[in-house]
Amino acid sequence: MKTIKHIICLTLLCLLCQACEIEITDYPEASPKLFLQCCPGPQDTTVIQLYRTIPIGSRYEGSPYLSDANLQVKVNGVIQRVEYADKWVGSVPIGCWFVPNGMYDNDAVEIEASLKGGEPIHATTSVPAKIPYFQYEISEGVVSVSFNDNHQEKSWYGLAVICERTVSQNDSSYVETGYLTPIQEASGTTGMAISKNYLDIGFNGWAFGGRRSVVRIWSSDLFENDKVNLHMGLGDAFWLNVFRGEYDEVRRYKVRVYRFPIEFYKYAASLSNMHDRYAVYGFLRTDVSYSNVTGGFGLLSGWNVKETDWIYPKKD
Repeated sequence: MKTIKHIICLTLLCLLCQACEIEITDYPEASPKLFLQCCPGPQDTTVIQLYRTIPIGSRYEGSPYLSDANLQVKVNGVIQRVEYADKWVGSVPIGCWFVPNGMYDNDAVEIEASLKGGEPIHATTSVPAKIPYFQYEISEGVVSVSFNDNHQEKSWYGLAVICERTVSQNDSSYVETGYLTPIQEASGTTGMAISKNYLDIGFNGWAFGGRRSVVRIWSSDLFENDKVNLHMGLGDAFWLNVFRGEYDEVRRYKVRVYRFPIEFYKYAASLSNMHDRYAVYGFLRTDVSYSNVTGGFGLLSGWNVKETDWIYPKKD
C-alpha cells in the first residue's frame, strides 16, 4: 500500500513540474492603452484618473504618472480648465488630473486624452437629472425611501446612510464619520453582494471598522407608474441607537439617494462578476470589464445625489 501511495505522489509531482514548464504565449493586445476613470457629479472638484496599461509579458520602468498627457475636458461644449496634481491637492491624489469645479443636472461631459505615440481615447457621458424630494423612515435597522420620479428611463437608484459620531472624554473630543453597511438579504452578512433586485457596490468613502463604503443600487425597471420605493437593512444598525456609556457621545446621520446612468451599473456589475469567477483562483481567465472609453479602457459616468439634513436618533 505504501508503494502505491509513493507512486501516486511521484506521478502527481511530475505532472505538477511539467505544468510549471508550460509557457503562456496567448497574451492580449500587446500595445499599451490608456485607462480613464472619472465620475463627474455635484462635487466641488472633478477628479480624473488617467493611467497607461502595461501589456502582460512586458515591463515598464518609467514613471506611473502621466503628467505629459494631452487632456481636454468639455462640459456642454465648453473647454474646462484642467490641472495636474504633482502632489496631494486637497482630496485629489498625486498623479491625478482634476477640474476645479463640479458638474450638475443634465450637463454633457466629454473627455479626450492622448500620449505621444499612443492611440487617443474619447468618452462621453451626462450628469443624470436631479433626485426629486423623497420621504424616508428608519426603523429597527431598516431604511425606507419613497418618491415619485418622471425621469426613470435608464436610471439606477442608489441608497446609503452616513453616520457621524462626536465623542467627548477627559476634556477632549473627536469626530468620526462613516457609511453604515447594508446587510445582505440572502445570507444576513454585510459586504458585497449581487441579487436579481439590487447590486451592492464599493463607493467613495469608508464605513466604520476600516471597511470600504457600500452603496446599494436598484434598476428603475423594478418600479412602475413613476413610484419608487427603496428598502435596505443595515448591518451596522447599532450606530443608529443612542449610546449610553462611560463617555459622552452624540450621533447623527443622513440618508442619501443617488441616481446613476446605465453605464455606471454595467461597469460596477462587470467588476463584481470578475470577483465571482474561478479566475480569481487562477483557473480561468478573468472576464473583460465593461468600458465606455473608445480607444482605451475605463469609465466616464455621471451621477447625482440628494441627501437629508442631519437626523438625530430618538431617545428611549
